[in-house]
This record gives sequence, structure tokens and C-alpha cells, in this order.
Amino acid sequence: MCDFAPLNLCLASASPRRREILGLITRDFTVCVSGEDEVLPHQMPAEEMVQYLARQKAQAVAKSRPGCTVLGSDTVVGLDGRTYGKPRDRDHAAEMLRTFSGTDHQVHTGVCILRGQREIVFCETVQMHMRPITEAELQAYLDTGLWADKAGAYGINGPAAAFFTGIEGDFYAAFGLPLCRVYQVLTELLADAGH
Repeated sequence: MCDFAPLNLCLASASPRRREILGLITRDFTVCVSGEDEVLPHQMPAEEMVQYLARQKAQAVAKSRPGCTVLGSDTVVGLDGRTYGKPRDRDHAAEMLRTFSGTDHQVHTGVCILRGQREIVFCETVQMHMRPITEAELQAYLDTGLWADKAGAYGINGPAAAFFTGIEGDFYAAFGLPLCRVYQVLTELLADAGH
């Protein structure tokens, strides 16, 4: 555990997964949901999109939390130039998972960390290798309800892990927050603050 208390760290996310991931390195943070609508001004590539949305979330929280270091994040799944966010309902989740079945696709997680006038924004991309899944496997997974509120309708840390033959990149980025890079940035900010 790291002592990031001097940073007054605030996680701008309602995601229990991001809370859990950040909690692996520190207990010194609060959660402040931005309430920001996830609306894009125009079409943009997935890597750009997640950075834009992460920045929007962080900036919205930073306005009401002066003196805090604010961390915003956003995740989408990408395949063949298309992006997939959270499913609207079970049918939409099934459609997404059928699309990903037997493919190599990407999970893109954007992060924005704001501290005073400093703004650090980046994207981590993870290659996901999904084996073909049967209709019976798909329906059994959908019955769990664990597809809701997850980009691409799956979480690599749950039962859907059985669908993947491998991933390339930061596991935690595929889970919703690139922990290694976040840790490095926070450590650098702590050093800059003289701690």
C-alpha cells in the first residue's frame, strides 16, 4: 500500500471495479461520481474517445473539488474500427458477444489525472483473444447478469474469463484501470509535491 494521502486523491468514477483496482495500491482516495453525460462532440477513434471521456469526467469533478488530484477513466471495446460501450439490454449484450466470439479485439482504457494545472492523459490498449463461444455458453453467461454495466458486455475478471485464450497488455487496463501506469503517474506527482 502506498501513502498517497498528500495528493487528496479523488476517483471520478462510479465503477466498483475501478474502486477495487485502485484499492490494490492505496486506501487514500475518495470516490466522487462526475455525473457527466458521456456525449462525444463528433466521431473519433477509440483511443481518442476514451481519453476525451476520461478528461470530461475528471474536469467535472475537479470543478467541485479544488485541491484534489482527480482521476477519471473510461473504457470501450474495439473491433474492426467500431467501438462498443455498455450494452443497453440483454439482447444488445448477446449481439456484442456474438460479434466478439472467435475474434482478436481490443479493450481501450483512457485515463485523465488532474492536479492543479497539470493534466496527464493517456490510453492503454489491450489485445483480447476470445475463443469461439457456443450459444449455450452465451445464454448461460447472460443468465448471470454480469454483462450489465460493462463495456463490451463482459468483465475479464468474472465468468467471461473462460472465453479468453489470452490477453496482451495490462490485465487491469482490460478490467477498467491501467494500474501500473496510474501508479507511476501518482508516484511522480507525489515526488513533485515534495513527499
